[in-house]
Amino acid sequence: MPMQLGEVARAYLAAESLRTRIAAILASLLIERILDVLVLLVIVSLAATLGSGLEAHYRTLGLTFAAAAIMMAAALCVYAAYTEAFIRAAERAISFLPVGLRERIVNQLRAGAAGLQILRQPGRFIQLAGMSLLQWTFMCACVWISLAAIGQYVSVGAALALLATTILSMTLPAGPGYVGTLQLAYVFALSPYGISRDDALAASFFYLAALWLPLVAGGMLMLHRMGLRLKNVTEIEARQNLP
Repeated sequence: MPMQLGEVARAYLAAESLRTRIAAILASLLIERILDVLVLLVIVSLAATLGSGLEAHYRTLGLTFAAAAIMMAAALCVYAAYTEAFIRAAERAISFLPVGLRERIVNQLRAGAAGLQILRQPGRFIQLAGMSLLQWTFMCACVWISLAAIGQYVSVGAALALLATTILSMTLPAGPGYVGTLQLAYVFALSPYGISRDDALAASFFYLAALWLPLVAGGMLMLHRMGLRLKNVTEIEARQNLP
């Protein structure tokens, strides 16, 4: 759905299915986005350090992103382990903001803390981390295959750089199916590796057809199994009175 309205839709569907408040689900999705940013930083740092033939400033950028990922991971661990102290520190840091906005931020921090409780359970966290690693490995393979399909066999570093850029493009507001945004991501990410604009565009359309279309078909099937139609999803924004 355009402009990331799919996030609102799946929050609504999850709240309906789990019989819980939509605000709690939205807080969980916010934590998911934060973790996505952390993964993105790690992927960019790996792409820059593993890439051969890149200019020196790309490697410097990779090390910078690696440092940012470490600090972000440390902040998340502190947030999960010392939630109240973290929230008090955050409240002092934003004390200059209007009272209403400050209270909303603090309430979101309290709601979001529940999404990080898995960090306190090493066994479940290791299981989740393994599944995430498997997921990102498959995603990296997808972008590599999209290039191999047009005869361009790139390095792991180039595939990681492309994966990071596509993740970023899908996080930003975009049109339906990320058409246009995904093409721009391919062209931008592959230019430092000597891949022509035409080849990058061809690979992006292969990726779009091979990955996005099956996901849409699967989503429509799941909606049908839940007894819903696409019309129900498009009416969610009005039903929830969301901006």
